[in-house]
Amino acid sequence: MIDMDELVGDDDFFQPMTVWRRQITYDSNGSEVLVPTLISPAPLGSIQSGANPEMLRQANLTTVEDLITIYTAFRLYREGDFTSATGPLPVGPVATDSYGNAILPDDLERFKSDTVVFQGDVYQVFLVQDWTTYGAGFVEALARKVNRGQVAQ
Repeated sequence: MIDMDELVGDDDFFQPMTVWRRQITYDSNGSEVLVPTLISPAPLGSIQSGANPEMLRQANLTTVEDLITIYTAFRLYREGDFTSATGPLPVGPVATDSYGNAILPDDLERFKSDTVVFQGDVYQVFLVQDWTTYGAGFVEALARKVNRGQVAQ
């Protein structure tokens, strides 16, 4: 196995990335509100323009275009990821309320996909692959280019 830990900190291969994390909160009416946070200090990553679009087909059989591939030890979030200080959610039967709804931890934080700024363009992460066999916490992520007006959605 190749250990990528030494390369992750090398300036020849990895550079600081601009990453915006968008946490989902709720207002007093129960409407979803996004709280964008700039990750600081900037995580290190290797961003490669392009990916293999032939392997990524959309529902209408067109290929996904304007992709970047990101290699980093920083854990990027995709749509619907969540964190909780109380540990991972259990697999299998969970506690339910009187209506049969699952009882989730009180400190559960939900997120929209992270956005990464690369060469002046904004990309949203849609796939994160865990490559821990190549170093602790090492991930490969794919992100697609979005219009700046779409980022807040």
